[in-house]
Amino acid sequence: MTQVTMSLPTTSISMPRQLPEPLVELRRMLTRSRRFSLGFVVCNVVREEQSLMDQLVATLPAGHQVTTIRSPLDTHELIHEIFAAGEGLRGGDVLFVTRINELVPTADPYPALLQVLNQIRDRFLRIQAAVVFWVPDFVLNRIAQQAPDFWAWRSGVYKIEFEQAEVRDLVDQELFSTGRFCDLQNLKTSEREELYGVLRRLWDERATDSPLIDGQARDLASRLAQIAYLSGRFDEC
Repeated sequence: MTQVTMSLPTTSISMPRQLPEPLVELRRMLTRSRRFSLGFVVCNVVREEQSLMDQLVATLPAGHQVTTIRSPLDTHELIHEIFAAGEGLRGGDVLFVTRINELVPTADPYPALLQVLNQIRDRFLRIQAAVVFWVPDFVLNRIAQQAPDFWAWRSGVYKIEFEQAEVRDLVDQELFSTGRFCDLQNLKTSEREELYGVLRRLWDERATDSPLIDGQARDLASRLAQIAYLSGRFDEC
């Protein structure tokens, strides 16, 4: 179900040290924008998305209304929610749109959402506020390739980089520490894509300068092949 929340952030005198530099740049764009602008935040660790969003919102000056839409599982419902929310926004306000990866499944060669975004891009000019999509890498790439007219509106792309240590900690918590892997078939598309990204990065790291022990390497290779298959990446299996 779509969730729309409204808030008025408090004034912040100084920028928190933990706010990543890409979000500092996004904050600069948001505080200056007084009409429609389109931004993309690339966050490949979905579980960190809300925390990063909260940190960013807390640094916006008072008076900037922030609306957040979490994507439903229907393209037309999402588009309706975006424009309905946009009607009440004005210059300086912000509309965050999250979790659209559920509407861009890997197995679908041309998702309906990308077609619609490309066809109705001019309607976004009616929104007199900044619209920011929070997406993983694979969704950003598909928007650029399959919704080029919509992509051309972008004012900026802000990619959050995670340290290898953070990625390794995430893998330890989710996979190795429990002694068994979660049931991949029961994961949502967004969760599969997140886990695939984490496992892929860990495998690439292992191939260079930080090898895993043999048992972990076998488990990692097995799970990476399984999740690649479930995500439609048959050539990687």
